[in-house]
Amino acid sequence: MHRSIEMNQLQLRRFPVSLVAFWLLACSHTHGERSLDRSRCFTDRQHRSVCVSDRPHRVSCDDILCFESMLTLGESSRIVQMRDTNTPWMNLDPHVRAITRFEQPTLERMLADRIDVAFVYPDPRALECYQRAGVAAFVSQSTTRDAVSAESFLAGQKESLLLYGKVLGARAMQRATLWASYVDEQVRYVTSRTRALSQQRRPSAYYLRGPDALSSHGRRTCTYWYTQFAGADMVTGRARVEGRGSISAEQLIMWDPEVVFVGRLYSVDLLLKDPRFRTLRAVRNHEVYPMPAGVFFWDGGPESVLLMLWVAKTVHPELFADLDLPSKVREYYSKFYGVTLGDHSIVSLLAGRSMDGTRMVTRYN
Repeated sequence: MHRSIEMNQLQLRRFPVSLVAFWLLACSHTHGERSLDRSRCFTDRQHRSVCVSDRPHRVSCDDILCFESMLTLGESSRIVQMRDTNTPWMNLDPHVRAITRFEQPTLERMLADRIDVAFVYPDPRALECYQRAGVAAFVSQSTTRDAVSAESFLAGQKESLLLYGKVLGARAMQRATLWASYVDEQVRYVTSRTRALSQQRRPSAYYLRGPDALSSHGRRTCTYWYTQFAGADMVTGRARVEGRGSISAEQLIMWDPEVVFVGRLYSVDLLLKDPRFRTLRAVRNHEVYPMPAGVFFWDGGPESVLLMLWVAKTVHPELFADLDLPSKVREYYSKFYGVTLGDHSIVSLLAGRSMDGTRMVTRYN
């Protein structure tokens, strides 16, 4: 198992100035010595041109969706360090146990772990840290500004994973292209049946993201677009919330959604046991559903395409009588993760439970 050597800030302060200078020079030296093929320069999701070595072997996953993306491409064994999280089914991958976790990236950890490439958020301070360590850092996640329409949302989702493929090499790129084709196929399948639905036949829906009942996702997110494709009307699309955000209790009561999806393994009791919401149609009609979650939560990342299928089957069972959700989950995990899920695991996953059979947030909120 890989073990990292970390110097915390207190240890660094105790080092003589000459040794601190050595680390900074080593960082600069590493950057200068690293052989970069200028033909392997790619534009990341922040429109930055970043050059990378021929085949990077040691990856830092700063972006929370990086682990799932790497696993989808069959490249999770290259991850050396990652942002700390504990999503429901990530332990299906045996490589996860060997990955060092961090709360925030540090120069010392990157140098000690000899990181080649990182997939990151557009945080200027973190990007500077990666630059000082000589690490090729790619802003990899599709941003909320991408999703101004159905077309731009899908393009952004595919471009994000295709960026991983370009950086990681031909084998990863082939799998990224396979995943993009799979998404197109599933969207065509679902929208061919929901496109003609009148507004009256599209039940109003609300996504309860947690950790409280009024935290949700807006109109430029996976939950919004995949739910729209599935034939529901996500009520937060009428608000100013674009990414993750909060609404008021009065707003939720005014919307009075017909269906509520509770995500991130939070309990449905966040809504059902709150006296403010006992008159909501979704509560009165028992239409409050725990959302499934897998290697990552279904409100983000490559696996969220399954959210669209689940919502379609949930709100339009008559339109999707032929949709076999267990088979779809089994197919996805086999095709993209190389994992064969048994019947019991699939039932648990679709019921919104973790690998141990519980529905409980253990770390990530």
